[in-house]
Amino acid sequence: MAVSRVKRKFPLAIALAFLAGSTAVLSWSGFIPVRWVESGYSRRIFPTVSHIAGYFADAVPFSWLDLWILSAVCALIWSLCHRNWRLPLGLASAGYLIFFWGWGLNYHRAPIEKRLGFENLPGPTELEKSQFGAGTTMAVDRLWPIADKQRINLENHKAIALKASDRVRRVIAHIDGTDWRAASHIKHSHLADWWFRAAGIDGVFNPLGHEPILAGGIPDFELPFLMAHELAHVYGIADEGDANFVAFLATVESDDPGFQYSALFEMWLHLGKYSLALGPGPKLDFQTFQARVLAHEIPQVTRLQSAILDSHLKANGVAEGVKSYSKFVALAIATRNRWADFR
Repeated sequence: MAVSRVKRKFPLAIALAFLAGSTAVLSWSGFIPVRWVESGYSRRIFPTVSHIAGYFADAVPFSWLDLWILSAVCALIWSLCHRNWRLPLGLASAGYLIFFWGWGLNYHRAPIEKRLGFENLPGPTELEKSQFGAGTTMAVDRLWPIADKQRINLENHKAIALKASDRVRRVIAHIDGTDWRAASHIKHSHLADWWFRAAGIDGVFNPLGHEPILAGGIPDFELPFLMAHELAHVYGIADEGDANFVAFLATVESDDPGFQYSALFEMWLHLGKYSLALGPGPKLDFQTFQARVLAHEIPQVTRLQSAILDSHLKANGVAEGVKSYSKFVALAIATRNRWADFR
């Protein structure tokens, strides 16, 4: 009886799944050295990766996210028809590995407050928050007439994105001492936009395409801050509170009153009970903001999306989860005497 000498090949999907699982365990365990991530990856390797990826992100007018969604659906249908689980397993594993080593490792950076010289982020006192809230409200009211005269035209979205990208790049260069050109075109997802609106999501960063994406229907006065937030992710700022803070510095210290207004209006939204009543002009903008959210948001979808994001953030080392979004208020108050350094 002949003995077959043909060796069975180890399935690629299994190998990728093993590597992805090992990477996930390494990330969740907290064993990745912050010092290496900060000095080796985020300031040396990642800028090169981001620079190269930026050419691919800006090279096409469509969103790579739509292409990945279509590819995933086709792969899933093919797998169901052929009863083959290896293809979706391999694609999901490869996607996770590209996400983590191409961008997600930035979740393990040192917090931005440490990179700004704070050993621990000082919590603002009630008096400080009250004074900051009053000052923010006054600034919003003061800027509204100026910003209203030069309301951003819908045809100028590309110019706004380029300006926001330049401002974010300057802030990152000041904080980290790194300077590179990354993706700057703000994309729109035709396939995922319905989910964004239903879940109350203003924008996302697609790490598998290094592209910033905004939901449709966002009023012009919100655009500069929201664009800057997603562009902060492009430059390796993974923590949501840190991205808010970078976006705030990039817009509030811009020479464009429309950018300044966008920054302070967003800050006003996050100050809660410390925000004073707005004047007639900004109040209309707030009503526009509320109407946009309420027109499409589905509470059940919002809660589901919030739970998914919270789990994702915590799994990647952001202990505060979705609560980290409001961290930038404390950062802004702690650094208010240094904002001018980011012009």
